[in-house]
Amino acid sequence: MRKAPIGLQELRRRIYRKAKSKKTHRFWGLFVHITKPETLAEAYRLAKRNGGAAGIDGQTFADIEAAGLPNFLTAIRAALSTGR
Repeated sequence: MRKAPIGLQELRRRIYRKAKSKKTHRFWGLFVHITKPETLAEAYRLAKRNGGAAGIDGQTFADIEAAGLPNFLTAIRAALSTGR
């Protein structure tokens, strides 16, 4: 039996509540949530909204969007999953 997927906002709430209620709790399984496409898309949106600077590779938001945001997010996900 598979659990129903939870939304990003609900995941944030659950992590926050657990961290506040049990200071010594050890979290596991977070990497699965970090590498979800919706999590990466939200992280990108927040970085862009906050006026983030080009990364170590020199790519700007305009460069990424010109090359295709979905391709960029897929590459980031692959890099995270393989440990690159």
